[in-house]
Amino acid sequence: MKSELQAEVSAFRFAGGVSREDAGHVWMPARQLTIPERSIKGQLFIFVDMPDSAGEASQLRQQVIQTIRKTYLQTHGTITTSLRSAMLAANQLLLTQNLQSGYESQHDASVCCLVLRDQEALIARAGPIAVYHLRGTAWKRYPDREAGALIPLGLRKEPEIAFHHLSIAPGDQLLVLDQKGTQAFADMQVRAPAEVLASAALRAAGQQVDFSAMLIEFTGGEARPTAAAPRPAEKAPAAPPPAGEPTAPTRRRAAARPSARPPRPQAGGETARPAAARAGWDLRRIAIIAAVLIPLLVIGAVLGYNGYQRYQTRRAFESALNTALENYRTASTTTDQDIAKSALREAQKHLEEALTIQPEEPEAVRLQKELLLLQDKLYKVTPIYFMPELFRFVDPASKPARLAVHDRDIFVLDAGRGVITLHRLNETRDGLQPGAEAAEILRKGQQVGTVVAGNLIDLTWVPAGGSRPYDTLCVLDAGGNLFMYANGQLSAQPLPNSGDLKTPLLLDDFTEARIYVLDSAGNQIYRYTAGENGYTQPPDAYFPPETPVNMTGVRDMSIDGDIWLLFNDRVERYQAGKRVDFALQGLDQPLSGPTALQASFDETTGLAGDNLYIADTGEGRILQFTKAGQFVRQFRPRQGNPFQDLRDFFLDEAKGKLIFLAGGSLYLADVPKE
Repeated sequence: MKSELQAEVSAFRFAGGVSREDAGHVWMPARQLTIPERSIKGQLFIFVDMPDSAGEASQLRQQVIQTIRKTYLQTHGTITTSLRSAMLAANQLLLTQNLQSGYESQHDASVCCLVLRDQEALIARAGPIAVYHLRGTAWKRYPDREAGALIPLGLRKEPEIAFHHLSIAPGDQLLVLDQKGTQAFADMQVRAPAEVLASAALRAAGQQVDFSAMLIEFTGGEARPTAAAPRPAEKAPAAPPPAGEPTAPTRRRAAARPSARPPRPQAGGETARPAAARAGWDLRRIAIIAAVLIPLLVIGAVLGYNGYQRYQTRRAFESALNTALENYRTASTTTDQDIAKSALREAQKHLEEALTIQPEEPEAVRLQKELLLLQDKLYKVTPIYFMPELFRFVDPASKPARLAVHDRDIFVLDAGRGVITLHRLNETRDGLQPGAEAAEILRKGQQVGTVVAGNLIDLTWVPAGGSRPYDTLCVLDAGGNLFMYANGQLSAQPLPNSGDLKTPLLLDDFTEARIYVLDSAGNQIYRYTAGENGYTQPPDAYFPPETPVNMTGVRDMSIDGDIWLLFNDRVERYQAGKRVDFALQGLDQPLSGPTALQASFDETTGLAGDNLYIADTGEGRILQFTKAGQFVRQFRPRQGNPFQDLRDFFLDEAKGKLIFLAGGSLYLADVPKE
């Protein structure tokens, strides 16, 4: 009879020989939990060893933990794939932080991720962290003592990650130790009963050094047969006499003892005493033989069972791997896309089973890479490999929502704090210019001339044109006020029809320095033409009265001569105020939570481009379509997936650069051309 394993988790820190409960270095789903028998992701535990200091290091440790959690849960594929992606994302976070920091402010992290599912544990390690598997009084160390220590995360672009797979049972314990704890355990000899062996070892190590640890204890699981009750005819062995008390010799011992007198003759020419002696010797010989054979038989049975288990495990691995290979061959050779995608899904499912059994088997790892390449081909995925974080908005109230880009200048609207900031790229455009990482341009409540800024809604970069001889950053607030930043100076004016705007939501620009304001509640887009003194002339309504438009749920707007509107489940296209038939075609999955839209347009030549780009956050991707609506390809991060929290983006097709806002950060990425 089988029941689910239970786990009890403890996280603590030894300091000065005294232990105290401390979970700052650990993330666990709960202190007491049931391990699921059938779960795709299992239960994840995270142990992070970083320099124990307050402030930045402590905060960074929590960022590492949250990055691992989020990436692990969002990554599709096997547990090993998800663990690898999570570790790589944490490494990228630390590496980016270190590249932007001085030597004294740089940090690395030793990390252990542990996933429990059914009666198995899958472990990913980076850095000099060790995991001990305790079963009874036996210890198994991961890695072996002979193995060298791994390099911590945050020190190199391609980190060293080790994976381990082990079986767990009721009564087992898993112990995770940081580097100091691992060194203290290296030569330790502790003798104690099995149930207190781990705690005794930890206390002994805690007297030597300060260190952090996590202990997981398992109960429940496979029900074990109870000892058979004694039969009625059997008698329990007599209790041994108290120590130090003399004992009377038994009859058998007396019979076996040689006599000083010769034995009396008996019938048949044999004596009684030698017969008794022979009987005693035979019994002792049987006992000796039994004492030797029984342990050998037990050892043989255990070895035979273990060998059978290994055989069964190997068979299960080979069966899952062979099925995955067969489906891979089908998916890679058929010309039917539906069959190929179905076979690919089957191959991925069976490969996950194989990797769960043998996560480091070379043939399975190679197939995993082949399946990923095939998936990219079938689903037209262009992977993005390197996405450095340019800037992090650390204020808890921050909610960076919109951006505008011109040359090396990136303007960000932080809707949470009501602030516009300027971030300038360096000359090589691979990071921010030192000393120009962030500069405030405008803030809610700020008075510019006679106008006080309200809730900041949207922004756009307006190239020089018409009667306006210089480039301008335009910012719209909820009251219909327009703020203009040009040549380092800020000016403001109410829009001519600000009193008529019901819910101004979006702002965009087009040639001749014209700007467009989308009023969602008014179901109208207004076009403003620049004059010498700003935008003082009454606007033109884009939609004629005979064109019915419903802008409920509109999420973004882009202009390339036509106006493109993004909704939750579609894109609408308008020419000269009239809707044009348009539909997105060829998607493997429909739009899910789209947030931003860009219709390609060359501001230098004034010509519309060929492509339409959509940030589809629900599926964690940026989609590329032709302007006829045909799907071209999709961009997906290879490690982690910040696209699942993407708010706005700017794609420079000519330079192959993607700048985007995701979560609370500003990112830069290289986009491969077709």
